[in-house]
Amino acid sequence: MFIVGSWNIWGLNGLHKQKTVHAWTQKHKLDIFGLLETKVDAANLAALQPNLAPPHWKFHSNIASSPTCRILVGWNAQKLNLTCLHTASQWLTCEATNHSTPTPIRITFIYGHNTPAERHTLWNYISHESSQNSNIPWIVMGDFNAILSAADRTGGDSNWPRHQDDFASCMSQAELLQAPSTGLKFTWHNGQHGCNTIQKKLDWVFGNPSLFSTWPATQATFQPRNVSDHSAMILSLHSLTHHQHSPFKFLNIWADRIDFLPTVTSSWQVPVHGNPMYQFTTKLRRLKSTLRQFHFQHTSSITDRVSKAKTEWETTQVHLDNHPTSATAMATERSLASTYLQLCKDEESYYKQKSRVQWLQLGDRNTTFFHKSLLHRQVRNRIHNLQDEEGNIVHDQQGIGKMASTYFEKLLSTPQPMLTEDITSFFPNSITEESKVAALMAITDEDIRAALFSIPDTKAPGPDEREARERLERKDTKGRCSDSHISGDHRWIKPGFGYETPQELSESPADFSLFYRWIKPIFCLLKISGKILPGTVTAAGIFLPFPPLDQAEFWICDASGWDTHSERWRLEIKPPTTISTCSTEGRQSQVSFSKIDICGDRTVETC
Repeated sequence: MFIVGSWNIWGLNGLHKQKTVHAWTQKHKLDIFGLLETKVDAANLAALQPNLAPPHWKFHSNIASSPTCRILVGWNAQKLNLTCLHTASQWLTCEATNHSTPTPIRITFIYGHNTPAERHTLWNYISHESSQNSNIPWIVMGDFNAILSAADRTGGDSNWPRHQDDFASCMSQAELLQAPSTGLKFTWHNGQHGCNTIQKKLDWVFGNPSLFSTWPATQATFQPRNVSDHSAMILSLHSLTHHQHSPFKFLNIWADRIDFLPTVTSSWQVPVHGNPMYQFTTKLRRLKSTLRQFHFQHTSSITDRVSKAKTEWETTQVHLDNHPTSATAMATERSLASTYLQLCKDEESYYKQKSRVQWLQLGDRNTTFFHKSLLHRQVRNRIHNLQDEEGNIVHDQQGIGKMASTYFEKLLSTPQPMLTEDITSFFPNSITEESKVAALMAITDEDIRAALFSIPDTKAPGPDEREARERLERKDTKGRCSDSHISGDHRWIKPGFGYETPQELSESPADFSLFYRWIKPIFCLLKISGKILPGTVTAAGIFLPFPPLDQAEFWICDASGWDTHSERWRLEIKPPTTISTCSTEGRQSQVSFSKIDICGDRTVETC
């Protein structure tokens, strides 16, 4: 673990400030610090260094690049080895290595000039160094004398000149991420009163993706001002010390594998005894365990698999080059090339799904972009600490989880007193009579259709196993879909949402799995119901909670027949124990199914 500090001390010649820095270093157990705007002459620099830290500390400065020392870096020589790499008037870059771990880390302390023109050199340096440090954890922290957006200031001039975009453009080009932080938002105060007060966030802590991959729990703290007009910054580099249990998530790349459907079918067809609802939920839980094992065997550690496949392919290319006429070498090279390319596609799809970037299509090896988007989201969403009722700060992740669980248990289980006061004043925007009438109106087919079409293209496939995007590209889908929880009457569904025609239904493979033929359509209906009546069904298609079984006529439909006049399936509400599909009357192809117990163990019978 590293602890790095940075502070624009606003002059360091006074003994009081020197003692303050020494106490700050000891209190927070700093390993490295960077002091900015010290205003110390070269003649006095060596004399004041012993007052800043314990005797075993060593120092570097950029005194050679400016008349006075603008940046002074100190480090604990008993714990670290530190080498100064680059110095200039606005930056000092060093590389530190812990005695116990050989992994180096680079730190650039920044003290930007006051004028935009002078800061151009700083932006160019950061952009250039980002490519040099892409594979090394890199921290960029200090007083940039610039803000990222208008929200980073209060008071003073509200104009936004063009040059103020340079800072944000530089950070974007360098692919630097802000470190998650606590404490003060505005790190500089002009010391004025009333309407003359100006506050800005001029002090920043950034890191490259390699930093947050190495230390996922990195956090910065901006402390209240003390002897300077700037806040002191402390960056703590922590790695995760315990294994985090990953929640189950369905990966789209599974469905592209030829062994996926047989795996699902074999798990689903194992008998379960009990009432239909118990059988159904038990099979779902068992299937989740099966898919976890499927993931570990085929798609876990996808990046390592890609790297290994690439190495094997390169080795076979060399072997083929040495034996160009060998049929075995040629076949092996082609096989490994195909494996590598498929793994690359799987890796890209995996990171795209985890990053939740929906606007960028797959292709052109966007894996790096998706990976960085995922890392950015993880850094932004991580909870680093919580404060309990007694004011204690909890940093441990297990303690944070326990505290959150306890809080909501008390919140939801504690009896709430009845309110006797008039609370209408707290809700000035009450529901109008028109809104009440609209809320009580029957749900129309257009409402159902809008909910269905709002589902992302790669989700909720219909009974024909085709994704929504493919169906929309091939078929006019202006038909209607129904769900018995939404309405209790007969509805219609056009074959575009299921099989194209009864003829196509009759020609479907005999080994098509029961899960994909019936269970997934049910989840599709559940998702539609959840979008129209939220609170009954979650976004994942799981109902909360179940009604009594005698009232459970809300999620399974009976296809009562094919209407030759309207060319639509007619659906009828049925209890959740069976599904019946009827024949296609009036068609050349006659197809029908007997009743299907979706939760039991009976075989689907066709005629």
